[in-house]
Amino acid sequence: AAVLTRAVEVIAAAPRELSLAVAQVTAPPAPFVPEHLHFRPVVGVAVMWAGDPSDGPDAVAPLRVPAGAPMPTVDELAVQPYCAIQQWFDDGAPHGRRYHVRSEWLGDLDADAVDALVEDGATMTSPFNQVLLRPLGGAIGDVAGDATAFRYREARYMVTIIGAWEDGPEEPHTGWARRSWKRLRPWSIGGGYVNHLSADEGLARVREAYGPVTFDRLVELKRSYDPANVFHFNQNIDPHASETAPA
Repeated sequence: AAVLTRAVEVIAAAPRELSLAVAQVTAPPAPFVPEHLHFRPVVGVAVMWAGDPSDGPDAVAPLRVPAGAPMPTVDELAVQPYCAIQQWFDDGAPHGRRYHVRSEWLGDLDADAVDALVEDGATMTSPFNQVLLRPLGGAIGDVAGDATAFRYREARYMVTIIGAWEDGPEEPHTGWARRSWKRLRPWSIGGGYVNHLSADEGLARVREAYGPVTFDRLVELKRSYDPANVFHFNQNIDPHASETAPA
């Protein structure tokens, strides 16, 4: 809880050049992880400073020496190529594993929200499960919410709940993902990230993900370009959705 709280404080005061993502995961047996942490639950903070490299150390100092939170056990911060940053998390989501994902756009987070996040991390059903908190804002919020299909530009965070397992039945992993997601819904600003919607969430969640006004605009476009709904193997916008579902 102390690490999550400190990360939220840093995020609130961060300049645009500093991006963070907070992950509750199980520590892998990787060379950079101390052996006593292998296969144990940890909180990781991924950091990217996109400004002048000489300003980077000062920008990330509140995370390296975090007031009110434990000192980091592992510190891998360094100047890296952008392509390397894009590959940071590839090993954590390999092809062939089974996944059930839930997500939500969140507003400001308080102590109760942090407690809910901690509970999600403490009840994981698989060493591959993840709870990801991504701060938003910055340039995303410079564009009006009704200007594009990406609606929730006022969101402060996106939370992604990932139930993941190698084989066997989907329960208890899908159940954990749903319960963890519901635990954070009180801080929702109205919807979730469309690319993270699961197939079983239905039309109502697709509508939520876009917001009712944007969704209706997209339905009109779908009627014009794909009235037969040929492109439907996705988080589908049915061309007749407005006729069959309430706003």
